Amino acid sequence: MSHDSAAHRLRVYHRLQLAAHLSKRQADRELLATTGLTVAQVAVLNAVAATADPTQRQVAGLLGVNESAVTGMVKRLIAAGYLERERSTSDSRAWVLRLTARARTTLTGTATAFGPINAAIDAALGPEGVQRLTRDLEELITRFEATP
Repeated sequence: MSHDSAAHRLRVYHRLQLAAHLSKRQADRELLATTGLTVAQVAVLNAVAATADPTQRQVAGLLGVNESAVTGMVKRLIAAGYLERERSTSDSRAWVLRLTARARTTLTGTATAFGPINAAIDAALGPEGVQRLTRDLEELITRFEATP
């Protein structure tokens, strides 16, 4: 990318990073206050909830992170009573993860924690702006995923 590109002049990368950081910080505050969990922890629980008997590797893949990043979080979520794990019946080297009743109850309350953030996005962009932003972000995600 050249230094005279629109993205460079407008500092788009910096703005994306700042928006992501500030929205995550706000979401962490909201989630910690209502559930005692962080955005990253809730993301793991949602990934487990969305997949039948996922392994840690599958959860990492769904979240787009390294398995090592998920391993520590899974251990903490197990210790806190949000996850259970047992050996996979198809691969004795792998562990499958399952939500506990506590996790299922907690996940039902997470939507309210994201309410203020979603409301701020809606207010700032309006319905068409939210749709446009979503399309643009999906395009960026697709392009960056295709880059080795």
